[in-house]
Amino acid sequence: MLPIWMKKQAQLVRSLPFIPRGTILLMLLKPSFSLRNGSFVGFCSTLPPSRGSVNDFSYLKRYTHRWCNRVRREPHQIRNAITILKKNSFSSFSFTREKTDGLKSTSNDSIPTAVNVDQLLLELERKKKISVPIKDVLQNSLDFTKRAHIFYDTESSNTLEGQEKEESDLIQDQATPEISHPFEYGDLLVLAHTTGLEIGIYVGTNPKNHANLITTITEDGDMSFNRIPRVLLRFPKFIEEFHRYCRKKKLNGQLRIPPNYLEMITRSLKRINKEIQETCFNNLVKYNEIYPTLRAREPMPFHVTFAELLKIVYKDQTPSISEKIALLTYLATRNRHFVVLDHLFSEIQTVFLNPLYVDPTFEDVLHTIRIKSPAYFTFLRKARQLIQNEGSKTLPSSPKTIRPIPLRSFIWDDYEKKIINFIKYQTIMCNLQKVPHPLLSDIYKDLGLYDYTKDFSANDFHKLLCDIGVWSPWTLSRLLAPEAQIAFPQLHYKTRKKYEEDYEHFSDPSHSVSKDVLEDLRTDLTHLNCFAIDSSSTLEVDDAISIEKKRKGFWLHIHIANPSSMIDLNSPLMAFAERNFQTLYLTHIEKKFMLPLGLTKQLWTLDGSDRQRALTFSAKLSKNGEVLDYKVQPSWISRVKRYTYSQVCAALNEKENLTVYSSVQSRNLAKEPEIPADDRQAIFSILEEVKKFTRLKQKNNSFMFQQPSLSVDLLPEKIPETMISGTNPVYWSSFPSISLTINHSGMNVAELLVSECMILAGHISAKFFSEHRIPGIYRGQNIPFSFDNSFNEHFDKLLRARDEWGKVPLEQMYPISPYLTSSYMSTKGAPHFSLGINSGYMQSTSPLRRYTDLINHYQMQCLFLKDKSKLITQEQIEKNLPYYSIKEKLIKYTSRYTERFWALEFLARLPKDKLPLCHGIINNEGQPTVILEEFGLKAQITTANLDLDLDKCHLTRKAVRIMLVQPFQNQLFVSIVEE
Repeated sequence: MLPIWMKKQAQLVRSLPFIPRGTILLMLLKPSFSLRNGSFVGFCSTLPPSRGSVNDFSYLKRYTHRWCNRVRREPHQIRNAITILKKNSFSSFSFTREKTDGLKSTSNDSIPTAVNVDQLLLELERKKKISVPIKDVLQNSLDFTKRAHIFYDTESSNTLEGQEKEESDLIQDQATPEISHPFEYGDLLVLAHTTGLEIGIYVGTNPKNHANLITTITEDGDMSFNRIPRVLLRFPKFIEEFHRYCRKKKLNGQLRIPPNYLEMITRSLKRINKEIQETCFNNLVKYNEIYPTLRAREPMPFHVTFAELLKIVYKDQTPSISEKIALLTYLATRNRHFVVLDHLFSEIQTVFLNPLYVDPTFEDVLHTIRIKSPAYFTFLRKARQLIQNEGSKTLPSSPKTIRPIPLRSFIWDDYEKKIINFIKYQTIMCNLQKVPHPLLSDIYKDLGLYDYTKDFSANDFHKLLCDIGVWSPWTLSRLLAPEAQIAFPQLHYKTRKKYEEDYEHFSDPSHSVSKDVLEDLRTDLTHLNCFAIDSSSTLEVDDAISIEKKRKGFWLHIHIANPSSMIDLNSPLMAFAERNFQTLYLTHIEKKFMLPLGLTKQLWTLDGSDRQRALTFSAKLSKNGEVLDYKVQPSWISRVKRYTYSQVCAALNEKENLTVYSSVQSRNLAKEPEIPADDRQAIFSILEEVKKFTRLKQKNNSFMFQQPSLSVDLLPEKIPETMISGTNPVYWSSFPSISLTINHSGMNVAELLVSECMILAGHISAKFFSEHRIPGIYRGQNIPFSFDNSFNEHFDKLLRARDEWGKVPLEQMYPISPYLTSSYMSTKGAPHFSLGINSGYMQSTSPLRRYTDLINHYQMQCLFLKDKSKLITQEQIEKNLPYYSIKEKLIKYTSRYTERFWALEFLARLPKDKLPLCHGIINNEGQPTVILEEFGLKAQITTANLDLDLDKCHLTRKAVRIMLVQPFQNQLFVSIVEE
């Protein structure tokens, strides 16, 4: 029989949300752990694995603190146990004691049981869930002196003098690797998490030096792995003695902490935490004055610098460490006013004002919900009727025009509109805050919609708004979140009208552009046959390629549209382009162009009939692909012939490996005409020259991943407005028809040809900037490494598996992916690892679509005009790079999200018996995933079959069955089909 205190603990844990059923939460019962004498308490939530996996340890860690406070256990004891579970995947079990039958595994709801460790280990071994004795694995996991590369230095001298005499034995006979971030041992870091901010001391990277991951020690003395982009503030050498010790030891990212230093770290963190709390309390009145101060400005700013906010609060005083962190804590937790985003490798510079915030706080509405007023019950009755009658209907897919259907028999009164606005606002914020507003949850429960076997999610509230006729089924609440509005002023309800007005105004050349300042300097290249190879749907043709035969070989020319020569840097049109930043390609939204399309077609597109302005990057390549000579020159071109990727593939005798899925019968597409023989020969000559450069890059270890690519098309092309504001619920006549095109080979030969030409142009551009010493915006990618030899081994296999274009299969991609970082923007030339370019690379080939490319064109233009006084300085560019990085990241993320949403929506609308059996290479590094060959979609693997050993499936091709599709959460779950 269980002790009463244990039953109470069980009730507490079982009442916590967000812990998936099947997860064992382990707690050490004794301060000093011993495998022989120690015992665990295993807890299992009553919730099913609705996320498709029981490996969601972020939720465990999040609620561990609260549980520990209640049962008076130290949080670090729990987190250490969770770390063991995560590392060894002990996550698919629940246990119960049934009378005298002993410990048994069950998939049903279970009660927590105190078990002897040996008994637990025997049970797990009997189930054969791992390939080595579980007791040995667990022993080695807990014995930090045996862990590779990260461990507590229990054998070091206890005195500082003794430690300074010791020499490091971690790295022998190898050069010091270059760490790809600026952190040093002893730095105090402030990190952003979904549950708030966390402070810790930097103590190294991670066991294998996986990219973007660093290790910190928290005030509890626990090790914590964090993503580098989560670092918001850094205070160098906060613990100077520890910093000196690590420098003396030459640890180079590896962790070795003597006990006395660990005590010093935890003591310092507890002290600074206490100071932060006191500072927050003492300055709360000043913090609350920040928003009114900013709002009083005309115009109200969209974003402000962190330094400016420090000045508002602390005036001319130099703020201390605790004062800086206290202010950031206030900003990060006050989401209704401010938005704090991730920053890359730098102290936070920009804080955005929440564009969704409105003054009304819904207090009157909240009060009626709390007291369950008659008006609130009237709203519930009407909403239930709508959900029952209209919300349960499934819209048919149709390529025809989608019509709104207002329900005239229902009228929302002013009070009900306020409730609806509250639900909309909190649904949007739920994506940001992760946890729904308590009263939002109450509304959902009062409507009788809550399923107690599942967790709340933004998807539930989104469906509610669709069912009561407020949102359309294609309203994406993530596009309405503050982050998305920062990235897309073209779509924000407060700035969209201004975008449309400016777009119309600047479409007239007399209002927007000046005379071409490079007109007299342009080289006449109109004699060249130029080819613009792109998708048939492309409207902004901003690149073309040509080849020219000379006596001593060939010159390869990449011609790029050149709008900067007609746009003044300080003009309203340039400011318009900076606000937009990029042309937006969101699947269901009409394209939003960075520069007005009418202006582009009239002055800059390269497929016009007249001669066109271009900036031409020319290269003469050796047989080995080296750039023997290059030119960058403003030019005139004409005779541009436009061909699609499919036409070029046919001309080069390459068959495309495509599959098209459509929710309606596909139309018969007209066959594209063949490319004439002369043009076919010219394109083949370009291909041969480009392959030389590709081979050179491969000698420098370039590679690209070969995986299926996906594109989504919708009919009708114009999807109606997604948000309806009015007095009547609005439903819709049909759902858009979705068509998926999957290229199973990834990029085809035509796309590779164009891509390699653009990379060559970027390489030439970097050479030009470096030679003339002008500031610009470069692109780099850090060179990865591991403390052991694991990365080198995986990378050698990858290089041997490349094809002639450098493409590698997925089974070679998975082992090195954790080591790779995303590319980044910089004002200095840096190596780009995956491109195989060591001497610098920059993007300058899409000035009609990317603002950073337009800036690079402007810089080159200043050199052509021999007027360096007009150059944008390096300091000015560096100041803007964090803002550009944030916008670029958000645009990329949201574009992927929307395309994946529509692909998942296509799958979700298929009958279950129509879902095909899929295949893919299993990746069991961390969260088990697979990329479906049939759809080009990444899916999470559920652990529905507990007898399947995922470790044995790693890097093997398996058949999988689609289990659960959640479009709004962008999640797809599959299970492995046993052979």
